[in-house]
Amino acid sequence: MKKLTREIIDEHYSLINETSELKEIFQKVLVYFLDFHHFKNKAKENDTLFCGIHNNFSKEHHNCVACNLNDANRRIEEFLLNYRLFSDNFSVFSNFIFLLYLQVEYFLEYLNIIQIPENYKQKNFHLLYTIKRWGNFLKHPKAFILVHHPVWEYESENYNIDKSKITIDNKFVNTYFAGESKNNDLRKQLKGKENITVLFPNPYKMIVDFCAVQKEFIELIAKNKLVIDILNDEATLTNYLVRLDEKESKKEKENL
Repeated sequence: MKKLTREIIDEHYSLINETSELKEIFQKVLVYFLDFHHFKNKAKENDTLFCGIHNNFSKEHHNCVACNLNDANRRIEEFLLNYRLFSDNFSVFSNFIFLLYLQVEYFLEYLNIIQIPENYKQKNFHLLYTIKRWGNFLKHPKAFILVHHPVWEYESENYNIDKSKITIDNKFVNTYFAGESKNNDLRKQLKGKENITVLFPNPYKMIVDFCAVQKEFIELIAKNKLVIDILNDEATLTNYLVRLDEKESKKEKENL
């Protein structure tokens, strides 16, 4: 290992301390997330919120909805368990938002499969779109690549917004990263600008709202037989194999 490499590594770990506002708030995020999703079940030692989705489908076959969402939750959980090492706003929040965003894409796809109207999704699952647009901002920054040395902050009790400066926050990403129509306006606002702050959402409020959306999604399944029937047809392993076998049989007959 080069001496410079060792110095970079040592410097990084020397800056990590046990107490900081970033660590404290993400500890709260972790505790809330774990408390919300893990609980004791009389039928088995441990259970999770998404595992309960299985109860809405046939016990004889495997439905992937619960497992896919539960796996996404575990990835979020594993990230949050590292909160004691958190030290950089951009690194922490970009990873946090991307992990939420990956699950958001599952939710939106399932909502499309069960044909939920757009106005209902916008009203009851608006947070999913906000998270997706933060993901869009991080993945496809557009004119943001033309700004100089932005400051990365997050909403907290100790942060005061300077209204004289451009702040990229929830309202901003929902306006400019929901599509392509306002790209020109975005460029005019950001090109060559300094003193721009990226203000990530408060992570504790975000995780509380995100968990509420997860619960809303589960209730949408549990309370609606039509939704259960659609997801059973589309996401159950046995049905998938039966349809695949039927397609193969049809091809064989056509080739005779």
